[in-house]
Amino acid sequence: MFRDASNEDRKRLRLGNNISEFPYLPYHPHKDQANASVNLTPAFAAMGFKPKAISQIWQLLAAILHLGRVDFVDSTLDPTVMATVPRQRHIFEHVADLLGVEEGT
Repeated sequence: MFRDASNEDRKRLRLGNNISEFPYLPYHPHKDQANASVNLTPAFAAMGFKPKAISQIWQLLAAILHLGRVDFVDSTLDPTVMATVPRQRHIFEHVADLLGVEEGT
């Protein structure tokens, strides 16, 4: 996925260049990740996916990757909070934007 994304796409999807930030992706510091993946964008196009659909697939995958970065804080020590709460609220803003929904819905 990282190899397929242009700098513009990485910026739009807020992926950056550091694969190790995303726990759902395999990261091996001594392995060349660029050679380990398949270039999927042309494969999607060859199967008949339109550019908009391909873009939406990448948006959904990016949203999933961002959700994998969320850490939760146990709120049982605070009696005013009834649930476990996320540490990184800004990630939800990114995910909501990628999915085209309002944050908090």
